[in-house]
Amino acid sequence: MPYGIYTIWFIGTSLLSGAAVMALELGAGIELSSGSVAFVPVIAAAMLAGTHYAGLYGRLPTNGESWR
Repeated sequence: MPYGIYTIWFIGTSLLSGAAVMALELGAGIELSSGSVAFVPVIAAAMLAGTHYAGLYGRLPTNGESWR
């Protein structure tokens, strides 16, 4: 079940960070490229999810766990 926690972290942080970037864009009145709104939150979510997983289990997810 560790991959379930990893997946939940990834999905949750990618959605929340994407919403935060869009709120920053709307609130500050700045124009961001669609790539930064779409890809930067996903990259940050992958890093946060992997860091949480490694800290929780003391190892990185195996190839099979990361592809589920």
